[in-house]
Amino acid sequence: MKRKLKMPQNFGDYAQTLDAVIARSVELDQKRNPDIQNLKHCVLKNGPLAYKYAKYWTVISRHTQEIHHHGLTIETVHKTKKNGWELKEKNIITLDDEKEDEIQRLFDFLATTSHVKGDGEYTIIRQDDERVSRIIDAISSTGQRQELLGQILDWVDSQPTATEGLIELSREEPERARSLIAALNYGRYSRALQEFRRLIDDNETERIYQQFLESNYWIFGSEYSELLPKRILTVGDQLDFPLRRTVDGYIEVIEIKRPTPDAPLFIGSTRLHPRSEVSEAVAQAQGYLEKLDKDHYRILAEFGIEVSKARAIVVIGRDGDKKQQDALRLHNAGLTRVEVITFDQLSKIAERILKIIAKESSQVNLPAFEIDDIPF
Repeated sequence: MKRKLKMPQNFGDYAQTLDAVIARSVELDQKRNPDIQNLKHCVLKNGPLAYKYAKYWTVISRHTQEIHHHGLTIETVHKTKKNGWELKEKNIITLDDEKEDEIQRLFDFLATTSHVKGDGEYTIIRQDDERVSRIIDAISSTGQRQELLGQILDWVDSQPTATEGLIELSREEPERARSLIAALNYGRYSRALQEFRRLIDDNETERIYQQFLESNYWIFGSEYSELLPKRILTVGDQLDFPLRRTVDGYIEVIEIKRPTPDAPLFIGSTRLHPRSEVSEAVAQAQGYLEKLDKDHYRILAEFGIEVSKARAIVVIGRDGDKKQQDALRLHNAGLTRVEVITFDQLSKIAERILKIIAKESSQVNLPAFEIDDIPF
């Protein structure tokens, strides 16, 4: 879609919002070319001196009603009190795939940069990949197969161009896509929980649990939004890992010990008291908090992390019988800013998260066919 603009074009007076300006630009595009369909836009820069937005559309052949080509423009408008919102021809960049696929070349270039790849949170797949269509068809059918979701995740991870079809699904059918995402998370989280239970039964070393929970900190619950990268906050101490709380942004220091199923957390013949390993772990956590309190100004200045109201969680041992569980509740009631939880309790938190995700994924059912039927 080529523009012919010689003089700056006014898109609205100074009082107009950017949304109104974009709507005016879209309206003009559709008037110039009635064959434009599915015109989408997004804001790239929202002032203060220049406002930039991108528009993507499909041009349909008026004779055959088939897709002729796609187009992409990036427009920059300026907001001035004298002339209102102005768009100049020199501030328009246009790409299309009519003769040469300029859009795909730009996409491929951006996809190779570390800025676009980020930290692996997103993966892109091609919509025309037959395997994508088969996966979506399978997920739309009846039945439930957790294993299939795991296979899907493994496949997507191995295909650097593999999620475009799922992205397109999210645009066209957002409710179905949300349910699909929940189902995929359910498959991934289910496998992680199974592995966590196996590690608990094997009574692995502390380092094994630390590494696993760093990769799966969702197990601690939805009240945590971020695993902080800075593990050495105070001189001489390395925290197992600090989590940022979702509600207030403060951190909780997580100290990971071992399940040691044959060693109860509390001992004693008449009155139960914490085993020495429990007392030592609590004292260690309290020591962390004291150092964080004393050094919180430096930590805030150096790392941008507020630790003055930090808390600590010690993960150690198994639930045991009812006496052990009651003793743990009484013990925690007497602690300040420190809580002791068992590996079994942590596993139960993960189970609750899975139940929530299962409800969100209730719209997605999977067919009862063999995993080998899927071409991974």
